[in-house]
Amino acid sequence: MTFQEQLAADLADPRLFFDTGGFAVSVAYTPVSGTARTIPALVEYGDPEEGGLPGMDALHTEASMEIRADATNGMAQVAANDAVTIGTETWRVLYARRIDDGRIWRCRISRSTR
Repeated sequence: MTFQEQLAADLADPRLFFDTGGFAVSVAYTPVSGTARTIPALVEYGDPEEGGLPGMDALHTEASMEIRADATNGMAQVAANDAVTIGTETWRVLYARRIDDGRIWRCRISRSTR
């Protein structure tokens, strides 16, 4: 098995990274023009990128979220202003890009835009 095949197999296995009993949390993802779906997501709170606004980490108004880039286990398409509900808080997608050979969406989300 090649590395790429192994990576695809690992990402398809919900017991690994996107397991809500492990690293992931359940979020309600609502596209701007669509209905909400509950999907697993990896969320890292704060502003890990340099150049963030002072105090953003302390206020937890910025976060990075990774979801699977497929219509079955995640979202096939992601767009700015899509809503993400984590617990009782509603966040908005600021921007997103595909990573890991297009299998995962890495989204920058904010709750300061509500």
